[in-house]
Amino acid sequence: MATTSKGLATSPRISASLFSKMFFIWLYPLFNVGAKKDLEYEDLYNTLPEDEATLLGERLMLEWEKEMGAAASISESKESEPKNSKGKFVPSKPSLFKALVRMFAKEWVIVGIFLFLEECLAKIAQPIFLGYLLRYFNGEFDEKQGYFFATGVLLSVMYYTISHHPSFFSIVHLNMKIRVACSGLIYYKTLKLSQAALSKTTVGQVVNLLSSDVARFDFCLNFVHYLWIGPVQLLLSVWILWGYFGPTCFSGVIFLLLFTPFQSVMGHLFSKLRLKVAGKTDRRVRIMNEIINGIRVIKMYAWEIPFSKIVAESREDEIKSIGRQMSLRALNLGLYYVSSKLIIFLTLVAYVLTGNYLTAEKVFVAMALYQNVRLLMTIFFPWGISFLAETKVSLKRIENFLLLQDYVPPNRSGCKTSAGESDGDNEICLEMTNVSAKWSENSDLTLNKIDLTAPKGKLVAVVGPVGSGKSSLLQAILGELPIFSGAITVKGRIGYASQEAWVFSGTVRENILFGQKYNATWYQTVVDACALRSDFALMTFGDKTAVGDKGMTLSGGQRARISLARAIYANADVYVLDDILSAVDTEVGRHLFQSCIGNLLRNKICVLVTHQLQHLTKADEILLLNNGSIVARGDFWSLKKRDVNFSQILEEKNSVGSAENILKSEERTSSVGPSLSGSLVSVNNGCRNRKESLISVDDQTLIKAEQEIEKENQFFELLEVFNSSTTDFTSSLNNSINITNPEAGLDLTRSEQISIYTFLIIALFLMTLVRTIGFFKICMRSSIALHLQLFYGVLRAPMLFFELNPVGRILNRFVKDIGTIDELLPFTFFDTLEVGLQVLGVIVVVSIIDAVFLIPSTIIAILFYFIRNHFQITARNLKRLEGSARSPVFSHLSTSLNGLTTIRAFQTQDQFRKDFNAHLDLHTAVFYLFNASARWLGIVVDWISILYITCVTYGVIVLGLDGPSAGLAISSAMTLTSWFQWGVRQSAECENQLVAVERVVEYADIISEAPLESFPERKPQKNWPLKGEIEFQNVYVKYGSEEEPFLKNICCTIRPCEKVGIIGRTGSGKTSLISALFRLTEPSSGNIIIDGVNVLQIGLHDLRSQIAIIPQDPMLFVGTLRKNLDPFDEYADSEIWDVLRDVNLFEVAKDFHSGLDAAVNEGGSNFSVGQRQLICMGRAILRKNKILILDEATASVDNETDVLIQNTIREKFEKHCTIIAVAHRLHTVIDSDRIMVLEAGEIKEFDEPYKLLQNTSGAFFHFVQETGRDMAQELMRIAQERSSLHAR
Repeated sequence: MATTSKGLATSPRISASLFSKMFFIWLYPLFNVGAKKDLEYEDLYNTLPEDEATLLGERLMLEWEKEMGAAASISESKESEPKNSKGKFVPSKPSLFKALVRMFAKEWVIVGIFLFLEECLAKIAQPIFLGYLLRYFNGEFDEKQGYFFATGVLLSVMYYTISHHPSFFSIVHLNMKIRVACSGLIYYKTLKLSQAALSKTTVGQVVNLLSSDVARFDFCLNFVHYLWIGPVQLLLSVWILWGYFGPTCFSGVIFLLLFTPFQSVMGHLFSKLRLKVAGKTDRRVRIMNEIINGIRVIKMYAWEIPFSKIVAESREDEIKSIGRQMSLRALNLGLYYVSSKLIIFLTLVAYVLTGNYLTAEKVFVAMALYQNVRLLMTIFFPWGISFLAETKVSLKRIENFLLLQDYVPPNRSGCKTSAGESDGDNEICLEMTNVSAKWSENSDLTLNKIDLTAPKGKLVAVVGPVGSGKSSLLQAILGELPIFSGAITVKGRIGYASQEAWVFSGTVRENILFGQKYNATWYQTVVDACALRSDFALMTFGDKTAVGDKGMTLSGGQRARISLARAIYANADVYVLDDILSAVDTEVGRHLFQSCIGNLLRNKICVLVTHQLQHLTKADEILLLNNGSIVARGDFWSLKKRDVNFSQILEEKNSVGSAENILKSEERTSSVGPSLSGSLVSVNNGCRNRKESLISVDDQTLIKAEQEIEKENQFFELLEVFNSSTTDFTSSLNNSINITNPEAGLDLTRSEQISIYTFLIIALFLMTLVRTIGFFKICMRSSIALHLQLFYGVLRAPMLFFELNPVGRILNRFVKDIGTIDELLPFTFFDTLEVGLQVLGVIVVVSIIDAVFLIPSTIIAILFYFIRNHFQITARNLKRLEGSARSPVFSHLSTSLNGLTTIRAFQTQDQFRKDFNAHLDLHTAVFYLFNASARWLGIVVDWISILYITCVTYGVIVLGLDGPSAGLAISSAMTLTSWFQWGVRQSAECENQLVAVERVVEYADIISEAPLESFPERKPQKNWPLKGEIEFQNVYVKYGSEEEPFLKNICCTIRPCEKVGIIGRTGSGKTSLISALFRLTEPSSGNIIIDGVNVLQIGLHDLRSQIAIIPQDPMLFVGTLRKNLDPFDEYADSEIWDVLRDVNLFEVAKDFHSGLDAAVNEGGSNFSVGQRQLICMGRAILRKNKILILDEATASVDNETDVLIQNTIREKFEKHCTIIAVAHRLHTVIDSDRIMVLEAGEIKEFDEPYKLLQNTSGAFFHFVQETGRDMAQELMRIAQERSSLHAR
């Protein structure tokens, strides 16, 4: 169970005094704990009541609904008025911005008042008091007044420090609340998305909304107040400067004002670039989400290279946009650094050229005022515009998502039942009247004029060929498929089990209960009915064993039975079961049908899509679908009497005999045997913190890139140090020249001095621009290299890694961590270097004025060192916990999207929303504490700076320094109050953000699989394998170094062109054997020999590219139909069309306007499961390999498609190909040359089917007998015929 904020200690801030809140004293206990040990979640404080996700999400939801209502009202009232140049009506759109303003405007305004006071009173008072203090040094005031003015300087600095940190933290707090509220709103919308809307977006895009766009709200309001405070402060500064310089002050002010239109243009450009970057990031994240979800298929098909190219192309596009964004930011920074020098230069030159004389007071007052104004107008003001522009883009993207079409729930009523109870209502519970439906307005009808009436206790079986609309019928009942005409009424609660079983990350019991209360008696009844008890016995912690994301640690049969158990435990009124029996073997399937459908659901309405013919006689009504229409209906025997092509569609021609024989055999079936078993492989040893060189096709590229980056780092580091030290340090030294005594300076004319200063400013700008662009270029190259290493580290990771880590956790590295490295870390690192050099320059300048100031400088350096270390220990732990608390938020969102149909069918949206809010609350608790601790550091460092300023200010009076020297010392020291704490916090933040690099490197250094390519001396011949002979020599397989072997002493030889069927109970080791053959799991001992080559000693691509597979779970990727069949572009169009004709998809492909270039949606959602399986068959035919693996390839298809696949296999593969077929349906492997029976990871039997059937005590004989007497006789007949054929 995931950790949540519930149970954490109540935050001491709630009961803290005003003084404690202002100075963050309430954090001291946390720092004390953090100094003694690594912080864990239980050491933290709970979320503040005002920050709870439930409260904020519901408030914003109400405000958004008001916006939706207002927009609808405006659109209705003005529908008749043309709105655009073409005279067409443009409906009014709701505004998320307005909703947020109504919700948070009051808090924002209050904080703005405090910021105004500190910027326009305290900051303005500082240079005024400084001016009077400098007059004292010129002899205009006595010593007592001098101390008074010095105290005024200090008090204004103190007030600024006392006010600024709580005010700015309030802004950060407000940003956090906006993010939490928007996250809750996005998740709420996610649960309401219609299937049509889901086709327009992807899981990756929705995750990116949460991880990237919503994350921008953490900074959105930081500088917005300065958009109005900045101009006000500027006006006050101009008023003061007018008193000193008269009209000449406008020469500097006008230049400063020119930044406003320039920044407006920059803001527009930032907005456009942000939109482009977001779109490119969406695409990369979507691709990575697909790769992670389909990694097993990618590895088995040896498709790493084509997917690497796709990722490289998307990353290159993204980096180009980020590079342009970086260049603009570099230009902005360059102008900032030169602006202060240029503004003062223009003011002083204009003043001097008009015949005036400068004094220390005028120069330093002007410097202090311009320093304040410059910070607000050239940094905070443009940042405000930039953040506002980027936030506008994010709001627009979120609004577009929120306006996607909503899911319309079916008309349900009479929800009276709960777990363990039953409803005695006998009225009709399900009715479909003349229903026609289609997925979108522009698509063809998926269902056409469907009528269905099902009273309580009725079992309706839905059958038909692939693509006939079976699953679409169920989706219509669930409300997922939009109704074009007609009506559907569902009375009561719905229980749903999907064709592709959905299991979420949690315990097995949590998956079955699905948010309902635990009823022990009913729970045990359901567990027995779903044949799960023996599985629980094999699990480490029974039904409290945690399953991985998507149930990756479970077998397909276990996932299917857990999904069915979830539906039955709900004790609903109407059951919608989508081909639930395909993933289990015959015996288990019969047990499930008898115990679940025939017993527990006998008084329920049950709509069952099935391909299992033997169960059709139990159905009260059968619907035979074709092309979305009901072509026949009735019970089985009435349909047999009417010649409506029922037998043509359902009978298994050229396979095992007639459907009638199967049904007869089912009638005589004995009860299920006691040997139902399954297993769960519990893996505890992950591939963590283990480093090994990346072995991939691009190793040399990586090494070369790293060498180039290292060379450039050395050059630019020298340039950075030289340029920063010269621009800041020499600038400060130049100012130390006695302004009132020209003879103390260089013997130059005024025009020569102006020319030199002009040259220095131009040089400063050019060097700053080169330095900044060069620095960001290095950071970008480092980011490219890190992403490349991360991608190859994950791509080359063994399958165990993906079984241990949920998709959200892995995807978080590619979204949040790479995003931090791309866009946040470069600026934080740059600030740290820049501010560090500036602070060093200040200390050096002040110490040059009088060496005695080295004493307080040394003291504050020591204090800084200890305080920063004390802070960083706790901050690093909080940052680590913040990163780990963020991952479950994304994982929960991704899981919810994958299981959206199931969640809505069970009406558990509220529970999932509650779980999501719990994940958000935990992250909020950590995030809040991390930012509070950073603000604590800022306050402490600022008070150390105030101590230093006090020493300098009173020191210059005690030492009796002259006016210029005193002014330079005090004005330099005053800059520490803002810059020093900012630099310290940025250095700590830089270290924290480097955690993202650490997290990326951790995944980049995962121990990889074996090399993709063979070493030259071991590379097999190009025509290998010639025969397809496979030999297993004492093969053992285990999933962890200390685990018991899951495959034990596998010894057998599969002859060339032989067809071998592999059968066994769920968890017997069938899939593990296939994994060992593909080396998805490396054998711990033994050898696997194919045509004389030990495949454990060759490259993975050399092995996997020579084995074709049709997997149990067909996987398609976003792209085109052609790319899904031929990602390497190795085959001509004509060959691909021939393959599509072979797999009966020729007409389907022709119906697409684009033919082979037809788009494939995420997960192949625009194809049925059967069609996806046929496409996988097409891949195998194209490859023309000598070895073919069928991993329960026909489990999810109807009988007609099963027959098609079997015939295609016989025609295309059997004569020249070795076939290994893993199957639950015995009729698909009974015609094999030999049958292998696996039990508990060992080969129980391995011989010809007929010979195995002669052993009446054997395992295979027992399997056959379980199918029923008639079916067993038919299987015996086919095995005997096959044996006779072999004998001849």
